[in-house]
Amino acid sequence: MRKLAARAGVRDSTVLRLERGDIKGPSVRLLIRIAQGLDTSLIDLLKSVEDGVDNPFPDLDNYLRVLYPQLPRTATLELKRKVEKFLDEHPKAPERW
Repeated sequence: MRKLAARAGVRDSTVLRLERGDIKGPSVRLLIRIAQGLDTSLIDLLKSVEDGVDNPFPDLDNYLRVLYPQLPRTATLELKRKVEKFLDEHPKAPERW
């Protein structure tokens, strides 16, 4: 745990809390750091925890804000609404975020 925390650049307690499930909806930045600490990609990290988890993906709003930090908050919320509308209109689309 300490080795992973050091490689990811986070506190030991953060890794412990993440492992115990105490951090609900971890940020994309944290997940990227953990993936880098494990020498894997974010996608592979999420795939590895997918079993037994209802939704392993980060909240769409948080994800968009990290991915597009230059966009105003209103823009990321609008994108989220459009994705949700798309998912409502296409029932065979992937599960909600």
